[in-house]
Amino acid sequence: MASRPFQVLVVDDDRAMREMLASMFKDRGYWVQQAASADEALEHAADLEYDVVLSDIRMPGRSGIELVGELRKIRPDTPVVLMTAFGTIDSAIEAMRAGAFDYVTKPFEPDSVAFTIERALERRVLEEENRRLRRAV
Repeated sequence: MASRPFQVLVVDDDRAMREMLASMFKDRGYWVQQAASADEALEHAADLEYDVVLSDIRMPGRSGIELVGELRKIRPDTPVVLMTAFGTIDSAIEAMRAGAFDYVTKPFEPDSVAFTIERALERRVLEEENRRLRRAV
């Protein structure tokens, strides 16, 4: 994974938010794809395994929590970070139970969300390395 840029999928129905996040991650050296809905994100994920997915929770159609569940079926190793402007303890618990790696509330500091994504990527790299070592043994 280290030989190529990390691949990030940003999912949000708010175009301005999606583009701001995509630009921020591109500036950090990541390869970024955008999706305006959970269904569009699932189409992208069917074609490509992303290193991390960052998704809004509240979107028309499927929610970000539903997206986590669907992604778990097709890309179980891909960490998903959920974000919402309507953060509550209940929604955080629901996100984590669905299998999200983490949960951030809007508005957020760009460095804060970037740190969360970097933690998800570090875990992804460690899990990949563990699998590689197990196969070697």
